[in-house]
Amino acid sequence: MNEDKLFLQDNLSLNKLSESISESENHISETLSQFLHTKFFQFVNNFRVEEAKKALQDSDKLVTSIAFDVGFNSKSTFNTAF
Repeated sequence: MNEDKLFLQDNLSLNKLSESISESENHISETLSQFLHTKFFQFVNNFRVEEAKKALQDSDKLVTSIAFDVGFNSKSTFNTAF
């Protein structure tokens, strides 16, 4: 996630992550649940929120533009995650 910034893809899914890192969806899901106590979209959205925080400090862009830039599909999803 940090190196390739996969979270910036607005269409990122568990399946796409699975293909990208050559791990089964089940393994990823179980690992997130057992070791990080989170679900896939919460995990991804945490990266997006952190990226948004940086952009909000370093940019004059509208909040909505930043939300879409960091991978959120809607303003309401961004607001909920943030």
